[in-house]
Amino acid sequence: MRALLIAVLLAALAVYAQQIYALHYTPAECDINPYRCIVGTTAYSESASEWAKAFIEAKGWYGEIMPGYIVITALPNGSVSEYSFTKAVALFDIVQDPWSKVEPLYVRDVMYIDYVLGIPIKSDSRPVIDLSTLKHFTGSVYNVTGPGNTATVHNVIIRYRIYSDGRREFCLEDHRTSQSEWYRWAVSLGYDLAPIWDDLVFYSCRPPDRAPRNITLVVGQDGLTVYVDGNRTWWLSNIKGYIYIGPYRIERIEMYVLYAILYSNVFLKVKEPLGRIQLYLGNETLVAPPKAVIPYTGIALYNLVSSHYIAHVAFSWENGSAVLPGRDVGGRVYVRPDVSASVYGRLASLPYMAVIDLGWLRGRYCPYGDVVLSGAYRRIGGSVQVLGPVSIACTRYPVRFILPNGSALLAVAEANSTAHLPPLTVDLGNGTRAVTAEVKVDVREPVDVVVPVSQRLYRVVVKTPAGVNATWAPPGVLRLPTIELSNGTRYVPTAPAEVVVARPTTVEPRYRRQYLVRLAAPANSTAAWVDEGALFNVTLADPWVVGNGTMFSGLRVNGTGERSWRVVKPATLEASYAEVHYWVSVETPVNKTAGWTPRGAVLTFSDVLDLGNGTRLVGPSPASVVVDGPKNVSVAYGRRQYYVRVEGVEEWSGWADAGSVVKLNSTAVGGVVYRPLEDVAVLHPGVYRPRFLASYTYEFRDVLGVPNPAASVELCGVRAGADLAGRAHVEAETDRLCTPALSAWPVSPYTLVGLAAVVLLLRRLL
Repeated sequence: MRALLIAVLLAALAVYAQQIYALHYTPAECDINPYRCIVGTTAYSESASEWAKAFIEAKGWYGEIMPGYIVITALPNGSVSEYSFTKAVALFDIVQDPWSKVEPLYVRDVMYIDYVLGIPIKSDSRPVIDLSTLKHFTGSVYNVTGPGNTATVHNVIIRYRIYSDGRREFCLEDHRTSQSEWYRWAVSLGYDLAPIWDDLVFYSCRPPDRAPRNITLVVGQDGLTVYVDGNRTWWLSNIKGYIYIGPYRIERIEMYVLYAILYSNVFLKVKEPLGRIQLYLGNETLVAPPKAVIPYTGIALYNLVSSHYIAHVAFSWENGSAVLPGRDVGGRVYVRPDVSASVYGRLASLPYMAVIDLGWLRGRYCPYGDVVLSGAYRRIGGSVQVLGPVSIACTRYPVRFILPNGSALLAVAEANSTAHLPPLTVDLGNGTRAVTAEVKVDVREPVDVVVPVSQRLYRVVVKTPAGVNATWAPPGVLRLPTIELSNGTRYVPTAPAEVVVARPTTVEPRYRRQYLVRLAAPANSTAAWVDEGALFNVTLADPWVVGNGTMFSGLRVNGTGERSWRVVKPATLEASYAEVHYWVSVETPVNKTAGWTPRGAVLTFSDVLDLGNGTRLVGPSPASVVVDGPKNVSVAYGRRQYYVRVEGVEEWSGWADAGSVVKLNSTAVGGVVYRPLEDVAVLHPGVYRPRFLASYTYEFRDVLGVPNPAASVELCGVRAGADLAGRAHVEAETDRLCTPALSAWPVSPYTLVGLAAVVLLLRRLL
């Protein structure tokens, strides 16, 4: 694949370019005929000038100007060639008012300046004349008489004419000729051919909107189409074939040679630049400047004696032929250079200034990705123009894996990646297959990879009671396969049981018949292949501890106690057990027990679990469990309780939740009021003696009922005296009941004072 793509690319871009343009020349030929050579120096301009002079003399164009350039063919090694194209592009740069930039040396009634493109077209791919008849005799004498191919030869001329009075017209004319023999018309002109007849078969003029800039001619089997500045302007269905250049010109009314010139019907002197003309030849995918051209100016012959140079033609491949002021006759031969190109890293060459259609380049050489260009180029719309050395690569490349049977697999990989082909099985025919090795390849260009073989396989045909079975096996010993049917029957090979594989082979062994016996058990059902007529023994344990916490007991097979069964066909045996027990483990806060428990049993747990020492647990979770399989049961109780006795001021006893609080009330005993100073926080079992605030109030009076401040009260070891009003109040913290103790004078001090006052008064009175 890689070699193919590179070869095609080189052929299309380099070899193709070399085919339509001459490339190698012998400089000495320039002294013989500059029309046949490529010269890059002025050393040969004299002969070129003589040729141009002879050209104008032969036409009889006296007092006229014809600056421009013509396309010539070069003849490698002295041979003659004719080249064909399907597309020609002429780029014109026409000044707005050329008559203001020239000086007529004489005046006619009608004067005009033409910008002219001449395109010769032949109707088929054969040379117009048998090129083998073109032989050089001596000097500038050539034998140019020879048979033609009877092809129709057209000379299409497109003129943009500017009259001296300002009128303008844009015309196309078609001359044609055809004949079976050609002869030399003028010895001094070298290869000049003269037709017997020449017809003007088509003439069309259009009023131009503006001066044309791009005139493109495309010719094919559907006719000639002329585009002017991108617009289809003319279509001539009768002109079919190829644009061509050859080592001759056909001479009659017009010259059948490819050229681009500026023509005037009066002798002019150029004072300012008149514009430029640039040619490209090729096809729909590639156009480039012609390989060899001769820029020249016309020669004005005055009195047929002296000649005057009237203009200067400056030529370059980048800008074409520019008509400037000056004095020279031109005639120097220019050779378009080729530039180096790299295609996937391979060297090639391309015409300098070639314009290549990018879509064609992508479709032809990068159909799986985008084109990657580097180097000296520029983009022109959907095309690229080659300005110097370039490199052409792709973002993705095809990788063709060539398989051992000659077929190929196409893969597409990113540039600079690794393409991978896994092992494949490939049929080689004749009962043989190949297993390929794994392949990895670095992708930097289109690549072909020959995939190696890692293993061969041979077809082994085995004749069995169920029919013919075929398999593929590598070289070595193959154990013959057992033939298994869908009805629970199989055949096991016995003689031979294996075969040595070295080539495709066929074998017919003897077989032993076996039946499939399935034993369906409550757990771990099994199946076994048993020889026909043999006994199948049921070896299930009874009781049978399955191992998953289940125990079966009371084994029954197909509802009977039979343990051995003779096998005469595929069979299914149903094993069952009368009883099922499950291993149950129960863990409570005080113990852990485990054991086999009948299926369906219900385990119930006590609502109260007494732990002793005044502590118990209540609220089991779960409260009960149904045994429907192996279980690990963990019983948790929701609350812990303590047995509590409250003593002292108040008496109470009972069970209370751990962490709960026993609320106490105020009470009065013997006139003493007890108010609780704290609640009882239940943190442990046992006796709690909460503290109370005991308070007692008493009013002391003597026998006369007079308040007695000389008194006191003692409560729980705390004594308090009476106030002036004889009122005593005492408080004390205590965890038990207390009895108040009273003490007072028999007679209140207030009474004693009163009695003393009475006695004193009586004394005074007495």
